[in-house]
Amino acid sequence: MPQFALPPQPPVPVSARPALSASATPLATPVARRRAVVRRPARMLVFASEYKLQPSRRVVPAGRVIIQTKNIGEDDHNLAVRAANGHVLKVTPVIRSGGLATLRLSLRPGRYWLVCTIPGHEAHGMVRAFIVKRPVPKVVKRVRKGT
Repeated sequence: MPQFALPPQPPVPVSARPALSASATPLATPVARRRAVVRRPARMLVFASEYKLQPSRRVVPAGRVIIQTKNIGEDDHNLAVRAANGHVLKVTPVIRSGGLATLRLSLRPGRYWLVCTIPGHEAHGMVRAFIVKRPVPKVVKRVRKGT
């Protein structure tokens, strides 16, 4: 196997090197830094069929949420997320039979409604409530050695 060597590099003159101040020395910089906790989005799958919505969960943590809707019925459906005050936050396009649609949104703690907004479908029962709760912080339990 042939050996490859890098061409020699000219030395860097001292005047071209960056100067280090006392505050820039590695010992003077803080060692521990706080890391921002990045949470993955919560996920919910909703099955839509004739006049029924079946969510995979009834409670999700506050923050980013991905809601996927699968139309397992024969009729066209859609899915809207409605706040408790009646304001529609987001709605999917019409989902044909066998189709799938995705909503991505950020939710605060509270009660929300999943609704099919195709005329007549909500009146026939295509509405379900779900709760958004404040996320519970993870508690890390430290174990002492030798006990």
